Amino acid sequence: MKFIRNFLDDRANVIELFLVAILISFGINLLTSALFNILHFPNKDCILLFVGILSLLLSSLYFILKISRKTKIRKEFKGFIIFEEATGMPIECDGYDYSEELNQNFTSAFTENKALLHIWENDSRKDRNSLIIEATEYYLIDELSTHLTDYFNIHGLDKKQLKEFSRKDIPDILLSNRFLEMFSKPMDQRASFISHKKDKSPGKVVLSYGESGELFKYFDFILPRKSKLSKLDNGILIDTKRFKISIGVEYEGFGSVLPRGFERLYLGYKSFQETSTHHISIKIEVQFKFASMFSSGGWDYYEWIELFLEKVEKNFSKNYYFESINWKQVYTQIKATSKK
Repeated sequence: MKFIRNFLDDRANVIELFLVAILISFGINLLTSALFNILHFPNKDCILLFVGILSLLLSSLYFILKISRKTKIRKEFKGFIIFEEATGMPIECDGYDYSEELNQNFTSAFTENKALLHIWENDSRKDRNSLIIEATEYYLIDELSTHLTDYFNIHGLDKKQLKEFSRKDIPDILLSNRFLEMFSKPMDQRASFISHKKDKSPGKVVLSYGESGELFKYFDFILPRKSKLSKLDNGILIDTKRFKISIGVEYEGFGSVLPRGFERLYLGYKSFQETSTHHISIKIEVQFKFASMFSSGGWDYYEWIELFLEKVEKNFSKNYYFESINWKQVYTQIKATSKK
């Protein structure tokens, strides 16, 4: 995904087209003025003014439409969740990162917070769906947090041009996501970690597990300076100097169909009645700002978004996962071998 490079190339083409249009308009204006001076008919000044305004409006509208088509990128990644009917819990699929993290986060959350477990086991489908959405949103926030930290550390960019967000900087996001609020809460404020000996080593604790599987993960977001984080109705919004990024999760509990034989031959379930599979999707939209059309430098502070989209596709996409394990070929080989 090289859409930033494509955007910069398209930007250069559009600006070049705009400059050419200006030169052509200037030449036509000179030609028209000369022609009107040669010809003599009534109200020629009014006609000249009308034609000039109309030409300006049409060319401006074309230019705006041309730019707007190049400044928005939409990506939708379709994933899946398999639930075990006996326990009601999401199942881990080996190699499918999203399923592994979802299972771990649900297990840790229910171990520490029995109220969430009660909601999951007894409340309405709508409440359970909300937990799935929040858990997936937390998964994305955690993935992006780690990705941003790694990106800026590896590229060694000027830290003065960066801004770090902590828990206290995102109260609206924190209050709307029970997984983020729980897992990122300091260990000294959680009963599950009171018995832990205080770590006297330098630095901060980034990850820790309680004796029963409770989870602590340090939260921070490192973004270019002057960036903002806020909550949307169906996700989060990251507002930077160059673009806005909205990240949302859609889950309504609809069923999803997996490749033939996967549950039985890969996961080891004997009957399709032992599991149920649901569809879930992640939608990410990148909207470049108009001012970025004229920004030539500093894009290395923003190219992390391309790498993050590649990471989401790799770790979440249903199609990517089954292609990566080459299931179609594996299934054919298993069937052929079993017949022998």
